[in-house]
Amino acid sequence: MRSEVSEPVSASLDDAFWGLASGGLTALATHGDTWAASRRLEEITRLLAGENIATGAWRGAIARDISELPGAVAATAAAYAALIADYRGAHDSAGQGAAEQAPAARLLEQTCDESLARLAAPYEPPATIITLARLSVALPAFNEEAVIAETVASCVTTLAAVCPNFEIIVVDDGSLDKTGAIADALARSDASVRCVHNRPNRGYGGALRAGFDSAEGEWLFFMDSDGQFDIRDIIRFLRVECDTPGMAVLGYRARRSDRFMRKVNTWGWKLATRALINLRGVHDVDCAFKLFPTSAIRACDLRSTGATVSAEFLVKFQRMGVPMIQFPVTHLPRTKGSPTGARPQVIIRAFKELLALRRALRTWQAPAIPQAPPA
Repeated sequence: MRSEVSEPVSASLDDAFWGLASGGLTALATHGDTWAASRRLEEITRLLAGENIATGAWRGAIARDISELPGAVAATAAAYAALIADYRGAHDSAGQGAAEQAPAARLLEQTCDESLARLAAPYEPPATIITLARLSVALPAFNEEAVIAETVASCVTTLAAVCPNFEIIVVDDGSLDKTGAIADALARSDASVRCVHNRPNRGYGGALRAGFDSAEGEWLFFMDSDGQFDIRDIIRFLRVECDTPGMAVLGYRARRSDRFMRKVNTWGWKLATRALINLRGVHDVDCAFKLFPTSAIRACDLRSTGATVSAEFLVKFQRMGVPMIQFPVTHLPRTKGSPTGARPQVIIRAFKELLALRRALRTWQAPAIPQAPPA
């Protein structure tokens, strides 16, 4: 179809359209993320509707079963092709040619064409796929410009092979360096990546909560973005969640690559959570490598903004009867950036928050957890 517009397509709209389309097609063509590509397609449709550019009702198809994946990829690619044809029609009807297009938009348009050409061949799902459940990954980040791109890339590579319907939510927690700008660039180039900005800095708990609140998947996983964890350890966690829906799968650092005083602080924190809020049986309370149903974390109604956030949802999981299983995970030395959790002011604030959590838990009533749709 050819769209009819009364005004020329603006340069800013041109950049936005081709940027969104390029990111969506990248997610689809490189790792078969029909969920992210379909959401980006809807975002583009809303953008054009807001600019009074008529298009067809093009929608993607989210695969729920591996046998459906090739067809869903093809259907979503066809929807992109039709939407792009509509958009080019708007250019033609407004009398605009390629010579008037900004170089950046022209390059993004070329990327879209290349992706569509790749998608013309039948999609071959990886034999390593474990699940097509929708997975949200929250990555809290504060001043991690040296490692954030590498962390996101490793997540994309691993998840593409085992759980293609994923979103990576980078939470830029008021970073003072280029972390936020790098994350925004990653999000523009791949629809599987999103960025949330906390302004001002809200602390570790506030960063996690921002990621949790933004999550749209059935399962929610979080990991620190500092390069000290190996995302490949999630494979075992996903298999457990598939076999036992509703399980919270907790990692613990089998061999911590931290300085002595940080290990002492962790040991003291574990004793404090046991004594003050009766959190028992958890090997590594603050290990930032955990997977659970999104419905479970939503039922917790989290209030912590600092270091007590993990202790809060774990003790609430126990009260709600959420089954938990624990596995050792790899912990690597930090080679880039600087840790902040061992600063005296952070530790003092954490213990104050733990006392406040103890008071709040006296009146907290465990709700029923809504059942998530089957994966």
